[in-house]
Amino acid sequence: MKFRRVGGETFYANFKYERVPTFCFICGIMGHSERFCKKLYELPADRIDKPYSIEMKAPSERNFLVGVSMVRYAKAACWSGDVGEDACRGGRCLSTIQGSIQFSPPPIMNTLSWNCRGLGNPRAIQFLTDICVQKKPNFLFLCETLSKKDVMDRIKNKLGFDSCFVVEAQGRKGGLALLWKNSDDAHLLGYSDNHIDIEIHSSGSARWRLTGFYGEPNRTLRDRTWQLLKSIAPSSPLPWCIIGDFNNIASQDEKQGGRSYPSYLLTGFQDVIRHCCLFDLKLHGYAFTWERGRGTAHHVEIRLDKALVTQHWLDLFPNAILSNCDFSSSDHTPIFLQPEISSCVNQLKLFRYENAWSREPYCQQIVKSCWEEHANCTA
Repeated sequence: MKFRRVGGETFYANFKYERVPTFCFICGIMGHSERFCKKLYELPADRIDKPYSIEMKAPSERNFLVGVSMVRYAKAACWSGDVGEDACRGGRCLSTIQGSIQFSPPPIMNTLSWNCRGLGNPRAIQFLTDICVQKKPNFLFLCETLSKKDVMDRIKNKLGFDSCFVVEAQGRKGGLALLWKNSDDAHLLGYSDNHIDIEIHSSGSARWRLTGFYGEPNRTLRDRTWQLLKSIAPSSPLPWCIIGDFNNIASQDEKQGGRSYPSYLLTGFQDVIRHCCLFDLKLHGYAFTWERGRGTAHHVEIRLDKALVTQHWLDLFPNAILSNCDFSSSDHTPIFLQPEISSCVNQLKLFRYENAWSREPYCQQIVKSCWEEHANCTA
């Protein structure tokens, strides 16, 4: 921006913007990246000008430290009893190090799981980027990636994850990936074409086991899913959570529309859940995670994506919440698991409309139905 001093001298100042969402370097409009800009189709590549850049975005500054400019965490000191009771207030742990008061938030190990139905199209990549920015998961499980390891490595770098274990797709089917933010937070226990098993050992919290799971899609081979679950269950005594697309339901209530679900598949899934001593976490939000035939007389919705946990895991995370993310570029919606709900900060959050929502084909219909459902409420 150009400024003019009182004496007539002019000078320029560069501004940077905090919390800038996805925006286009070509046209400057927020809500889409440059790869989706319509000017790419209107002008030859050599005539495309990019007046904007990532330099416009200010770095995020999350300073919880009073008295110094660097954030340092001292959770171990807080929990070991080195800090007095008066230093822990409202769920926050404060400790004094070298004369500075500092804040150490509890570790949150959030997990996002999504059957992406392939990562070969820009819309799926953009959706995945948007939801990771919004949810900030520590662990990300993807199934049906239809991708090789080199593709997943590029996606890992794009999303800002440190580690990624990949089970490559076989031709045009399958493919799994489990990504985590901090390479020191987990290590691999085992894997197959249908699961990835890791142990989580984040500093300051108890160890537990996370398994990303993809059930056999062929109903005639579904017993392979049951046998796999039974075989991996006893491999570790740690508190256990299995999350992913199981391609099966445990009751008719988890299906809406179409024919009744085959009883032998219901019984098979129920039996393996009992055999492994697992509990199905309640899904908050919309009740179904997969759909087909929307807008037709053959519309079917099913809750195929779940999180199953052991009693030890529930004892470790009694306030865990599993949420349906509602929107998706696939026929599956992502599910988001929050093992620990942070209650240390009660901030008043402002509503912000995301331009990315406009790319969802049924955005207007969903907003309209929600508005009508709560017609008696006042703003």
